[in-house]
Amino acid sequence: MFLFFLNILHLSDHYKKLLSANYPFIKRVCVKVVHWHGGSLDDAAADDAEYLLGRVLDQFMADDYRRLRTSEIRNVKTFFRSCIENLFKDILAERHGKDRGGERAREFGAVGVRVRELMKRGHTTDAIHAEVAYSFGGSLSWEDVYAMEQRIKGSNALPPTDGNKVVLSPPEEGGDPEPSDFEIVDDRWNPEWLTIEKRKELLRREVLKDLEELLDDEGKVMVRLYYLEQRERKCTVSDIANYLGKTPKAADHKLRRILDGFRNHLAGKGIGPDDIL
Repeated sequence: MFLFFLNILHLSDHYKKLLSANYPFIKRVCVKVVHWHGGSLDDAAADDAEYLLGRVLDQFMADDYRRLRTSEIRNVKTFFRSCIENLFKDILAERHGKDRGGERAREFGAVGVRVRELMKRGHTTDAIHAEVAYSFGGSLSWEDVYAMEQRIKGSNALPPTDGNKVVLSPPEEGGDPEPSDFEIVDDRWNPEWLTIEKRKELLRREVLKDLEELLDDEGKVMVRLYYLEQRERKCTVSDIANYLGKTPKAADHKLRRILDGFRNHLAGKGIGPDDIL
């Protein structure tokens, strides 16, 4: 019996050191999780992060580190991150009811699920847009991604740089403006915008076809599948990897090298990549 308790004390000391060594990481994850759910790092969100950190540490230390002792931990950071996210979901459920973010993300299909994953990791809208535009095709605009984020969060906020403008028409003399006096003008449908977009589309295809001549046969196939055929067929990196008999990681690496070459070529012409891809 004495040896049993001695072993318990030894294990407790081990898990105490494990918790102490990973304390900075645990604290950062708490801030990121609260930031994603709260959408800001104001005083209230900071208080939530401190509260979450306290709850996390209490949970891990409870009953002589029982949670750590009884769990099969293969990757320490993945384990801590999962525990923190699940605990914060429980806290939110206590306050507001069950989180429906996963269900709302699935409304958008695979791209929505990916956006939610990146949101949970604390990525900015710019970073998420760059990632999903690369993985799912360049047709997704920044505003599309922002609207998707807000839907997943359960918010109806409009993008801060929304393309629509509200123009106030003069009301009847002596009266206040009525809702009907506001005309919504969508910049995306004016002739100038359409001309610019058409030029971008033509330039995109011309540049890609020129650059395609510099690639090997495999690279040409990848470009055709991922870029030139994007409007007709949505090919993901995994689709291309399966088609070519490569691993997704190898296909992704080669596509990124090709994309870097495209960007350098465009930069030499004074053209931004967003005008092409």
